[in-house]
Amino acid sequence: MSLLTFNISTKNNLFQKLTNQSYQIMPTRFNFINYLKFNKTASPTNILLHTGYDFRPWTSEFAIKTNYQYLLFQNYIDTSKHLNVKQLLIHGPDSTETLPFLSYTLSLLKYYNKNNINISIEMPAFTKNVYSVINKSDMLNFIRSYFNECIKYGFEIVIDTAHLYSNGLEVDDMIKLLNEYKNNYTFIHLNGNENDKYTKDKHTTFTKNNKIKDIDKLLKYVSKLNKICISEQKCNDMKYFKEIADKYGFKLNDEKNIEKLVI
Repeated sequence: MSLLTFNISTKNNLFQKLTNQSYQIMPTRFNFINYLKFNKTASPTNILLHTGYDFRPWTSEFAIKTNYQYLLFQNYIDTSKHLNVKQLLIHGPDSTETLPFLSYTLSLLKYYNKNNINISIEMPAFTKNVYSVINKSDMLNFIRSYFNECIKYGFEIVIDTAHLYSNGLEVDDMIKLLNEYKNNYTFIHLNGNENDKYTKDKHTTFTKNNKIKDIDKLLKYVSKLNKICISEQKCNDMKYFKEIADKYGFKLNDEKNIEKLVI
């Protein structure tokens, strides 16, 4: 049975009062994290630490140790160690400018990770210029090659259902990937998508303006994977999530007052 859980606010350190159930945090959208404001955690947690929007190391300059991206990465490593997180999530390259640096940056991420933090690479929604060089009919195989490269360097992957839809995949394709790579991921970003294929994704609930067809089939499949499913749906209606959990067979993270921390 998969766990259905949430993206949680770090405001006022209230997330550290939750029990050892799993959830995702994103302490900053931009710039460095002042991780010393958090209580140091001695025991391992089930927290997924999501890097901010400005951490994009897919560039030749990542090798320069005075570069902002390098320094930001070290800050995330220090934060991960301080909070004893289960995994550190990094968005993969998403454009024709950054994709050529996939292997190069993966090798550096591995080399620079002196504390052996468990790192995962999330499949992004690609920018439009990618579709000018990658045949849309071959997108499934391109995504496979993308995942395979991440795995080759020893990283787990994170599959986001909204991103896969943006990249042109239907539910049957998503299920193929979830099955093929079931030993290579711990976390799934389980989101609806309000936008059309081949456009920037917009997360939504599964019942409101969601463009992903056959969502029943997807949720029934995912619920049986025994994975940790993070909702990034901009919704804290626990009644809605309880209905989803009961209908499809998820275990729900329904800790007391958790809806006040969901973002």
